[in-house]
Amino acid sequence: MDGRIVGSSDSAAQVLMLIRRAQRLHDEQGVPVKLVYSDALRDEAELEAATHGKSLADYEAQLEEEMAAAQPATPGDGSASSH
Repeated sequence: MDGRIVGSSDSAAQVLMLIRRAQRLHDEQGVPVKLVYSDALRDEAELEAATHGKSLADYEAQLEEEMAAAQPATPGDGSASSH
């Protein structure tokens, strides 16, 4: 963000999902951002989604779910049981 590299991936669909997610998070905080990406990135992401038998939107949703499931539980979030 702000012109800095914030991560990397060999998956065009994952890169596109992450930058769209960053845009949503900014928008939710009242900081509108303009998302600009290349046609080549979008086209590659669509091809990747198609190889998984999904539309790009459906594949991005799947990637978001996988990312959320991989997040470690944070203390105090109610996910740990105490005795």
